[in-house]
Amino acid sequence: MKQRKPNKELLGGQALLEGVMMKSSSALGLAVYTPQGRLTVQRQEYIPWKQKYPALGWIFVRGMVNLVEMLLLGVKSLDYAAKIAMPEEYGKQNKYEMPLSLGLSLLISFGLFIFVPAFSFSRLQSSFSNLLLLNLLEGALRILIFVVFLFLVGLSKDMTRIFGFHGAEHMAVYAYEAGEKLTVANVQKYSTLHPRCGTSFLLVVFVVSIVALSLFGRTTLASRLLIKLALLPVIAGVSYELIRLVCGLPRFFSRLILGPGLLLQFLTTRRPDAKMIEAAIAALEAAKGVA
Repeated sequence: MKQRKPNKELLGGQALLEGVMMKSSSALGLAVYTPQGRLTVQRQEYIPWKQKYPALGWIFVRGMVNLVEMLLLGVKSLDYAAKIAMPEEYGKQNKYEMPLSLGLSLLISFGLFIFVPAFSFSRLQSSFSNLLLLNLLEGALRILIFVVFLFLVGLSKDMTRIFGFHGAEHMAVYAYEAGEKLTVANVQKYSTLHPRCGTSFLLVVFVVSIVALSLFGRTTLASRLLIKLALLPVIAGVSYELIRLVCGLPRFFSRLILGPGLLLQFLTTRRPDAKMIEAAIAALEAAKGVA
């Protein structure tokens, strides 16, 4: 029997409305279903920022760069998916709707994951002599808010379907990394939980931020918020390198260390159906330029 040769290229991806986006080192692949159930596939040539500007690929810099790059690509991909999956609704929206939705999302994220924990820290610091414990409590509160938020979002029927495409994306990447022929049957053998998922990355960011913020003493609410925002690129960079390092360890140890992040993906992925997997395969093949 011919032995499979693993693929070493690290692919990125994202679930879309009725589809999947995959990113290779040279292109994006987008596969989205129309309202009539026809799968539309598009390849978009793309040069990553770190290839255009090598300094952006430096260690501890590339993490934040990758985060911002994927955020911008994700927004553009979501806009494309909305145009394909909901053409009538898309045609009715005005040009300010997408920027306003993005701005509102960022504002909610800031409020839930940065302001509320910082406010709690500032209110409780006079009651705690142990600052390390107080930082741990603040970090635990941030993680709790994150988990509850994901749970509530997952109750939506529309989000449940998107989480299915998210699971299909992970499974297709697993199959590709293993050197499998990309068929629905082969992809179905793999897990929906992937260590390089953005959900796991955010959890690592939260944990690293607990350590980083413990280096600072008692602060006002305003200074706490400024410190958090100033440290965000550093924390993102360190978290990215930690995940890359851990993923390079033997499978048992990497899964043990990243276990909490993998468990969290039970909230953001669902077992996909065959059509979701077909979309993930099509997006991956488009990104890789496979005819």
